[in-house]
Amino acid sequence: MIKKNRKTIVVMALIMLIPVIVGLILWNRLPDRLITHWNAAGEPDGYSGKAFAVFGLNGILFALYAVCIFGMSADPKKTNISTKNFRLVLGTIPLISVFANSITYASALGKEPDVPFYGKLLIAVILIVLGNYIPKMRQSYTLGIRLPWTLASEDNWNRTHRFAGKLWMVCGLIFLAAAFCGFFSNWMYVALLAIMIGLPTLYSYLYYRKHSEK
Repeated sequence: MIKKNRKTIVVMALIMLIPVIVGLILWNRLPDRLITHWNAAGEPDGYSGKAFAVFGLNGILFALYAVCIFGMSADPKKTNISTKNFRLVLGTIPLISVFANSITYASALGKEPDVPFYGKLLIAVILIVLGNYIPKMRQSYTLGIRLPWTLASEDNWNRTHRFAGKLWMVCGLIFLAAAFCGFFSNWMYVALLAIMIGLPTLYSYLYYRKHSEK
């Protein structure tokens, strides 16, 4: 799988280096401490030293990128992982890296970006794309909704992923509306996260119970 997608892997890895290069170019203009986290209201609630903001955070994302690559390549069901899904995962992490660093650097330079708007917009795009792709995912141990019932039954897997795909697209549209309408709060993040995880899990279990009784 790595050999087949070598070009994509290299390109995405180079994209992840862009924030580091930009950080080095801006190094003398950056403050010693940078804002690296905001709450749902757009208020800063997390700070990091300059070196960690430029190298450490990007290093963590790069490590996650590598884990995803080798994890999917070592999956016993890797033949079920399509090239599109493999590239989707590879593309998501660099996207988050570029987005997060752009916000961090812009804030450090006094630009005051609208963090809640761009954050919700990014989440909306990711959820809508995932909602479109996840129903097409075949059984694997690294991608998809990996529950005892979905891994034990291909039919359960397919039905759960179709249900989750529709649900996640709806949640993505809610985030999109929230981005442009300006409403949202921390509890709404928690509520939507619970819904996105809880409902597909419950659906899968109930489907398993219904068909195991037969």
